[in-house]
Amino acid sequence: MRRESCYCSPRTYSGHSMIKLRKVVLLALVVTSTGWLSTAQAATILHVNASGVLTGASGVDVNGTLYDVSFRDGDCQAALGACTSGNLVFTTLQDAHDAAQALLDQVFLDGAAGMFSSNPELIFGCPGAQAASVCYVDTPYAIIPSPFSSQITVNAGQTNNYAPGYALDTAGSVSRDSEDDTPYEAYAVWGPAGSLSVPEPGTLPLMAACLIAVFGTVFRKRGIERRGD
Repeated sequence: MRRESCYCSPRTYSGHSMIKLRKVVLLALVVTSTGWLSTAQAATILHVNASGVLTGASGVDVNGTLYDVSFRDGDCQAALGACTSGNLVFTTLQDAHDAAQALLDQVFLDGAAGMFSSNPELIFGCPGAQAASVCYVDTPYAIIPSPFSSQITVNAGQTNNYAPGYALDTAGSVSRDSEDDTPYEAYAVWGPAGSLSVPEPGTLPLMAACLIAVFGTVFRKRGIERRGD
């Protein structure tokens, strides 16, 4: 049975072939960069610190709009800077619920960056989640005076991220005291896309370097052939 080979010796390249090769390399570079940009625009980027703890994410899609989110520990004042409605991105229960669900669908996942679905204690603000087997992450949508005390009640869409075997992960709603600070409950602080710094990805520069290396190797071989003729 005859086996076809895909190897082509550099000696088979004519001047016209080299021109075609240059065009192919340039086209590949353009396609690669275009594809990378499209992927970067569509993908959620997770922010993980040196300890492997998830501190936030960029490019989270909530009803067709991209947001950045960071997870904050402490009470309402510590999380938001000022526990006021003016600091809230989502102002209805439905919007907060959709944001809470987006965290489950796009952020609290098991993957190469970390096992954030299976291990809720890896979410920033929830160091006690390992004992509780759940991390509650609240997305505030209303801050109102409590009718029963002088404190403030925070109404929020709540993302319930359970460890496997305990309960289903859910997005619901909750009212919590503004001064609550439990070791298994954190705040999700949202902002427009681009409000968190994103590390420069290395995929495109690496691909460009590879293409340049291949292109340079072919030309060096071609030059050696000409000097030897």
